[in-house]
Amino acid sequence: MTDRWTRLDCPKCGANAAALVTVVPTMGDAGLAVSAYRCPNGCRLDDVHAHVDEALGIRHVFG
Repeated sequence: MTDRWTRLDCPKCGANAAALVTVVPTMGDAGLAVSAYRCPNGCRLDDVHAHVDEALGIRHVFG
């Protein structure tokens, strides 16, 4: 797996946050997932994950 920290504005408070984007091998293709999130104001990834995924261009395709 490959990890990379990426900076973005927190969708909840607007602070300069960081997301650890991990490349996850899935059935021959590579998928992206946010495996860690750091906001200086303490916002949690559980509260903002959909907005963070959208900001980073991560799409969830099921089926």
